[in-house]
Amino acid sequence: MDEELILCIQRQGDRAALARLIERDQREIYHFLMRQLGHAQDAEDAAQEVFRHVIRGLPCLCEPAAYRAWLYRIALRTARQMIAKRKSRQETTPQESSIPSREAMPHDDACDELRTQLRSAVDSLEENLRATILLRYEQGLSYKEIASTLEVPEGTVARRLHVAHNRLQQALAGAGISLALASLAEALEKTPKTSMPENLTAKLSAMAKEASWTPLAATTTLIAAIALIAISAILVVGGIVAADMFPRQPVSQPASGSVLAASQTAPPTQDAPPITDTATEETERMSDVATTVDQEATLKGCAYDRETGTRLAGVHVSLSSPHTSRGPISATAVSDSDGAYAFSVPPGEYSLSALTQGYVPFHTERQIAAIRTSESAQNTEEYEHIQNQLKPRLDHGETRTQDISLIRSTEIHVTVVDEHGTPIAEAFVCLGAFFHAVSHGAITYTTESRSDISGKVRFDDLYPEGTWTIAIKANW
Repeated sequence: MDEELILCIQRQGDRAALARLIERDQREIYHFLMRQLGHAQDAEDAAQEVFRHVIRGLPCLCEPAAYRAWLYRIALRTARQMIAKRKSRQETTPQESSIPSREAMPHDDACDELRTQLRSAVDSLEENLRATILLRYEQGLSYKEIASTLEVPEGTVARRLHVAHNRLQQALAGAGISLALASLAEALEKTPKTSMPENLTAKLSAMAKEASWTPLAATTTLIAAIALIAISAILVVGGIVAADMFPRQPVSQPASGSVLAASQTAPPTQDAPPITDTATEETERMSDVATTVDQEATLKGCAYDRETGTRLAGVHVSLSSPHTSRGPISATAVSDSDGAYAFSVPPGEYSLSALTQGYVPFHTERQIAAIRTSESAQNTEEYEHIQNQLKPRLDHGETRTQDISLIRSTEIHVTVVDEHGTPIAEAFVCLGAFFHAVSHGAITYTTESRSDISGKVRFDDLYPEGTWTIAIKANW
């Protein structure tokens, strides 16, 4: 069902299909955001933002079958960004807490004590455990969909659910309620859904009606036409150049009564050189080269915006290794209009990185993710999964698919002035951030620059979270 609707949207720009998709998913998404945020107005604002991203990103969605996980990934990231904004404003009202307010949830007077205590216990879980529980039981996602939504291995999903189950059972036991795991799961699945505000339904419906894109089929046809013209031009120019480089030699006509086939199959004269050992060696060498090429490994994938799912063109993807069967290898590919990239390289262990304007470098973001992952208790599997993304090992003849998800970067603008407010040029400005973990060390990121004539310095492509410190040294 998802794939049919999405293909209609991508190929035909079908607004009716988009409206059906949003109408079907809006209540589930609003309920999920309410459970994450605990405040009706925040959930309403977040829901609109989620479906703006959906409308913008649907035409470029790489895998329509993965739509559901992509949708919840956008919803979860939007909720997290809203919680981060709350913290930055340092608001202290109850609804601004990162733990949802129970009063904001739908309340049934007939609901028993179990449901009330269970909701309270879920709300008190750590954010990553709460999100996993909500996605599994209240939203009904599979382990695979949850893993894709949270961008963790399926084993991590199973471990988080196990930890969350134990925490919930302990919390309920503290309230005098003893519940087996099967009964706990059943109670979680029966959590009542939040009602959709009528004005939000109207706003989302209007967004669907006003949406506009260039259908994928039309875009593909245009690209194919341009490509065909370009290939034709290359062939014509190539033919002209070949004609200039290799002028046609006159062909002598056979004498009357002669047989052309016989002249073509005549045995060589005695002056013809025999086949030498050098020629044999060259043939063998070319055979070895062909065998080696057949054994090359392939790494391919798609570069996309992690928040919206939009495929990114022009991403510079680098793959390097100091030790392969052919010595050091350093290769670079640029993602095409569909965000696709591919490498064909000798087997070995490589380092993968990706850069594009306006996004955090892939290597930097994954290193920080690894450090933050290791802060949680015994997240060894997830940590190793991230390390494997950064350092893929490719075997003989292997074809591996590894998509690259990038997060948008942030900018910091600094103006250096003296005590009188006069700009200071050529001041040395250093910007740094420190990310640490108990079990896997720490990473310090620094970048530096000098102020221009107006005292201004701009730092871009920065990681959008964390605490950054500024050090300034000026001589005046």
